[in-house]
Amino acid sequence: MARLPYKKLKQSGQAVLMIVLVLSVVLTLVVSAVTRSVVDLDITKYDDNAIRAFDAAQAGIERVLIGETVPPGTTLQSGATVTAASTDSTTVANMYLYPLELYSGESAVFWFVNHKLTASGDLIVDCLMGGCVTPAQVRFCWGTLGTAGDGNSKAPAIEIETYYSTSSPSPQSKYNDMYDWSTIQTKKLSIDPNTTRRLSNNFSAPAVAGGIGCANPINFQFSTRHDDDLGDLGYESLPNGSLILIRVTMLYNDDKTHPIGIRSSGSIPPQGRVITSTGVSGDATRKLSLYQGFPEFPFEFGSVIFSKGSITK
Repeated sequence: MARLPYKKLKQSGQAVLMIVLVLSVVLTLVVSAVTRSVVDLDITKYDDNAIRAFDAAQAGIERVLIGETVPPGTTLQSGATVTAASTDSTTVANMYLYPLELYSGESAVFWFVNHKLTASGDLIVDCLMGGCVTPAQVRFCWGTLGTAGDGNSKAPAIEIETYYSTSSPSPQSKYNDMYDWSTIQTKKLSIDPNTTRRLSNNFSAPAVAGGIGCANPINFQFSTRHDDDLGDLGYESLPNGSLILIRVTMLYNDDKTHPIGIRSSGSIPPQGRVITSTGVSGDATRKLSLYQGFPEFPFEFGSVIFSKGSITK
């Protein structure tokens, strides 16, 4: 029997090797494609769960807003679970940090009367439990720490509006009918930390330098203090005082938002409520928080129309 030449045997081994290499490449590509498909499927599944969890968190907030109770782990039709609850937005050591930072033109309202939700769902003012206070001193704190005052055209200034009653000093009778504003008065005070700008806008300088007395729960850049003996907030000259609310509007900072808060010499009633809702679907969790303040006066309430004659429509 004739033998094949050695050269031909060597060429046959190379062909087998090439086939093995090709099969390895093809197998690698197949494994890679399968792995990618599995990963894409997991991502798609997680995205779907994330959407369900987010929708569940929103549903929890909506249920609390309409007065429903949402027990922990409540299961929705989508299969997601939700836990939602409402807590009072309260102070820390008589210091209240407004939960939202403000741009120029935006306002924060600080109430000094206590609100109560009745069994019928009506929100009323209730001072019988000692929740209505008229402080002898109010400190206003604003501005992100490190913000320059002088030489900074974007340094935030503030306009302070106090709303106070001139009715009987009896705690409840001042506020028992919040639909009758015939005894409500308002006074405005504007504060600007920019010395140069005060020459043209005629604002007042801050009563204290820097953010003194405003280190809780965060540090502020600017502050101003107003005592009852100054009489610049309006209500101080009234017997026993009858402060209802203070609205503070941020000015000039149209480039970015700044925090704002107040410190009172007395306790500050709850300023609203914070609704927190957590939705869970599979391995996805989404948490939402909503700040709900109390109803506010319209901006027009603090304005006056001057007319020489009668006003005609």
